[in-house]
Amino acid sequence: MTLRTSVTLIVLATACSACSLNSIGANKPSKPATANNLSPSPSHLKQLQETNRCQGCDLEGADLSGADLKAANLQGANLSGANLSGANLSQANLITTYLVRANLSQSNLQKAYLHGAYLTGTNLSGANLKQADLFAVKLSGADLNKANLMGASLAVASLPKVNLNGANLLGTYLHAADLIETNLSGANLSQADLSAADLSRANLSGANLKGTNLKRASFIAANLKGASLQGASLLGAYLAEADLTQAHLSTANLTGAKLERANLDDADLKGAVGLNRPLSTSEVAQPSQQNFHPQQDH
Repeated sequence: MTLRTSVTLIVLATACSACSLNSIGANKPSKPATANNLSPSPSHLKQLQETNRCQGCDLEGADLSGADLKAANLQGANLSGANLSGANLSQANLITTYLVRANLSQSNLQKAYLHGAYLTGTNLSGANLKQADLFAVKLSGADLNKANLMGASLAVASLPKVNLNGANLLGTYLHAADLIETNLSGANLSQADLSAADLSRANLSGANLKGTNLKRASFIAANLKGASLQGASLLGAYLAEADLTQAHLSTANLTGAKLERANLDDADLKGAVGLNRPLSTSEVAQPSQQNFHPQQDH
């Protein structure tokens, strides 16, 4: 074989390899859908519009803004990235539904069933969630700025780093909820039940916690500056390194509360009881002050 023939064969082999690589690249599967190119199943969308029922449907990225979906059954459906701003979802069945990064701003979710739903990074600013069932819901990083959660059930819910600035949580049930690093500044938590909740490093500056059940709640390194805690039950609460500067603690029950390295500068402790007193045996066994009875699923 001559030198010229060898060089020609090498060039041809290289060219063929390049062709093969280009062919393989052309047959590569397309990238997964992103928030910018999501599209719902047309047949599922039509089913929802005609029947108001679409359990387990693919409605990812659907534009349902302003839609009337009262009492709709969307259990287990995928609505991730969907636009539901201003939609009426009152009494809707959204149990275990995927609403990740969906837009639910200004929507009506009053008495809706969101038990175990996935709402990570979801926009719920200004939404009405009054008396909604949010038991064990996943809300990490969600925006609930000025949302209405009055009387809602959020027991054992996951809400780390959620924005609840100025939200209404009057009488809300948050037993054992995860509220680590959550923003609750200016929020109304009066008469709520946050027993055994974790609010470590949370921002509760200026929050209203009057008469709230905070038994055994954790406020480690939390910001409670200027918070109203009059008449609150802090039995056995963990307040180590918490900032309680100018906090209002008059008539609060601090029995058994852990206050190591907490800042109580200018705090109002007039009439507070149990300061530096350990819990008695009966108080240790005392159940939560409030009993919440969630609505039945429909």
